[in-house]
Amino acid sequence: MRGLPALGIDVGGGSAKIGVVAPDGSVLSQCEVVSDPRLSGGALLDSFLAAAARLQAEARTPDLAGIGIGLPGQIDRQNGTTHVGNVPSLNGFPIVEHVQARTGLHARLENDATLAALAEHRFGSGRGATRFMTVTLGTGIGVGFIENGAAVHTSNGTLGDIGHIIVDPLGARRCRQGCHGCLESVASSLALAERYAELRRSAPGGGPSGLAPLFEAARVGDKECLRIIDEAARFLAAGIVSWIHIFAPDRIALAGGMSKSGPILLDRIIAAAQALAIPNYLANLSFVPAELGTDAGLVGAAALAFETETGRDTRELAVI
Repeated sequence: MRGLPALGIDVGGGSAKIGVVAPDGSVLSQCEVVSDPRLSGGALLDSFLAAAARLQAEARTPDLAGIGIGLPGQIDRQNGTTHVGNVPSLNGFPIVEHVQARTGLHARLENDATLAALAEHRFGSGRGATRFMTVTLGTGIGVGFIENGAAVHTSNGTLGDIGHIIVDPLGARRCRQGCHGCLESVASSLALAERYAELRRSAPGGGPSGLAPLFEAARVGDKECLRIIDEAARFLAAGIVSWIHIFAPDRIALAGGMSKSGPILLDRIIAAAQALAIPNYLANLSFVPAELGTDAGLVGAAALAFETETGRDTRELAVI
């Protein structure tokens, strides 16, 4: 049975990325399914599995090693579900039980940030690292940590709500979850876009909104835009250094949509982190860009199935 591909399902707030993944981490086929908020948890999962069955047929892979599912939010492994996630219909729903009953395949559930770290460690920028961390910079701040090849959890099936570490206790901003002064409230892509929108509204004639114009203006020397990026980089560095002092990684991969901005943000984060950290924690630490991009979640989900491949049933999914 070794060598079979697996199915990865990476569920986001508005859609799911679904892929058939080979044991070497290559994606044989994939698609994206928009999540209909009107659907129940079971109906939503069935829509994902129907798309997966079509993918499996297209990839001509009659057997699968299993199914891995990634979700943003707290993970309840005992009951195979999630809590406080971005997909309300799945909160408390027996996800693993439902998927296994529908497919007859072994299924596992994991937090999406942890899966991104697992994928990068197996197939990308974390190969060979003993203590590997990914920091995903996007609408949320996601962190995953792999120690000696295994995912580390602290609470609620994750590294806790680590993106909500408090870095600005006197600030006025709150994040989407209502947390005051946390890293997501001041340095997520949503926070930066909000700051830039405020800047444009106060400027004569306004201007375009969004992150791309913010970074582009900073690159040509706009002082106010550079100030926004400098402040965000310092906040991100404060969070990252706190995690360095707790987990002592030997490699950190920076991922997510904001990482694509390149040196104008990443160089500032790294420089600030190096200035803040206790020096001996930096001696064997390297910062690297993540390699797998937006496929990391679904590749990491499939990697869950590869871990439990031996002794499992294999079969072709039925189109639901």
